[in-house]
Amino acid sequence: MDLKESYPVQTAEFAISHGLDQKPAFCWWIPNTLKHCNRIISAIKTRYAKKTHKYGIQVLRNVEEAYLIEKETDKDSSISILR
Repeated sequence: MDLKESYPVQTAEFAISHGLDQKPAFCWWIPNTLKHCNRIISAIKTRYAKKTHKYGIQVLRNVEEAYLIEKETDKDSSISILR
């Protein structure tokens, strides 16, 4: 019981991979756990995709995107922001 509460997704995946998902202790619990996990992952993905700008400034997601924006704006990376 402690394992199902502490690590629900890992326990559900283990039970499925070892054929325990048809046992009474797991058959009612696994579908709900995996649905809940998928809902959380979906919510995180949509929040991450929405954050493109913050306070009017574009939020960068990786280094390649920073280089692309630098090329588009023709700004030198050695210019200090504090000037």
